[in-house]
Amino acid sequence: MRHTPQSSSRVSPGFPCIILAMVTGLLTLSVLAGCSGDDVRANLQILQEKRQLIASIRVNLLLAVDAGKNALLSPVETDAKNFLTKAGQAMATSQKQMIRLTGLIEQGKNTKEAEAVSAVTADFMELQAIDGTLADLAGRNTNLRAAALSRTEAAVAISRLQQALTPIIDAPFCPASREALRVIAAGLSILSLHTQHIDESTDTGMDSLEAAMRRQDERAHEAFTQLSGLLPPTNADQLAQATAAYADFWRVTQEVLRLSRQNTNLEAEALSMGRKRLLTAKTLDDLAALDAVVAEKEFAATR
Repeated sequence: MRHTPQSSSRVSPGFPCIILAMVTGLLTLSVLAGCSGDDVRANLQILQEKRQLIASIRVNLLLAVDAGKNALLSPVETDAKNFLTKAGQAMATSQKQMIRLTGLIEQGKNTKEAEAVSAVTADFMELQAIDGTLADLAGRNTNLRAAALSRTEAAVAISRLQQALTPIIDAPFCPASREALRVIAAGLSILSLHTQHIDESTDTGMDSLEAAMRRQDERAHEAFTQLSGLLPPTNADQLAQATAAYADFWRVTQEVLRLSRQNTNLEAEALSMGRKRLLTAKTLDDLAALDAVVAEKEFAATR
């Protein structure tokens, strides 16, 4: 009997095992691909959060700097304190965001990011120290308060002095008129020196201005002494009013000098326009450098 050859379509006993292995392999690759995709998405979310934090830190830093400048320029103490509060709130928000950003970078263990964020952290520590000094200086506003006193109370006292002495100046008795003019001239000279004293930043310069004021004060008192001997009893009330007005003026002058001596606004302005301005620029540059490092990683993750 002839045997019929086996058909070529017969399935090999090992074929099902091969199919099973292929299916298992495909499933494994699919699972791995899915996990990998999840990791990429999670990493991208972290990278985006880092960049958002950097942008927000930059905005709050600029808000704090602007509010700090307004505090220095505000002549009203309550307004200055309100601006200082706003500056403090903006900086506090930046500090919280820096903590979050630093934590994310530490988790990623990226050396370049760690170095970049360390530079920004150091900047913020120095800014915090400067802001502490500025808050104390700006809150006192001694130069602005001195200027306000000079323009108001001191100027009003001089005006009262002039009003009291005008009838004596206009009288036909020349010796008394001359001495009355000497008193007014001395008072006006002292008033004009207020502004120079407030703007002066050195102790030597303020010493010189105060010496000039004392010389004018001596001339005013000498003139008052002469007037008391020259005027008749009918002018006693006018002389008393003039003497009281000058006494008020000299009292306000001493307060102007006391406030001006502290120079808090000039010190704050020098600190703000000098050291803080440079440090703010450095902080913004360091934030930009950190953002560039983070952006490089984000670009690499999305390629």
